[in-house]
Amino acid sequence: MNGGNTLVGHGYTVADLDRLARKAAWQSRWRFLPFDQREDIARFAIVEHLLTCAEPPDFWDLVNLGEQAIWAQVEHEGRYRGVYLARHGVEPGTRLPRYWLYWSSAARPTRSPEDSVVEVTALAQIWPRLTRLHQAVMLAFGHARRLRTRRGVAGPGIPGLRLNGLHRAAAVPAAVA
Repeated sequence: MNGGNTLVGHGYTVADLDRLARKAAWQSRWRFLPFDQREDIARFAIVEHLLTCAEPPDFWDLVNLGEQAIWAQVEHEGRYRGVYLARHGVEPGTRLPRYWLYWSSAARPTRSPEDSVVEVTALAQIWPRLTRLHQAVMLAFGHARRLRTRRGVAGPGIPGLRLNGLHRAAAVPAAVA
């Protein structure tokens, strides 16, 4: 039995359905969708219409219906990706502002409170064990950082002070401190 002669509805056969879907896929202006995907989208829409309509549709009405289904799929795909692709009067590829506003704020990873908690806890544990000189260096570093933040200046808080800065400060004779 030849599947191309099987009736789908209203006198249209499977072969007619293939021809309709192919015609709609070729006439669609959207080329970034692969041809077979455009053809499948059109075929599904045409079959659904053939099985649900009361009157027999015209050949070109079905082709236009397939094109509209492809257009609707492109519009849906654009909304999914956050860009206008098929909207009239809007340049294709224009970003959807509310989509990007939502996803750039809601999906952004939140800052972990771990850093500040660890710093405060570590400082509380270490501070009593520091010498007066080390405590003075730490206070100066904190004060310089606060001033820098208020002034909006980037860069190191105390020029040349690195992690090993405390070790260099410890080498200063006790008479200086």
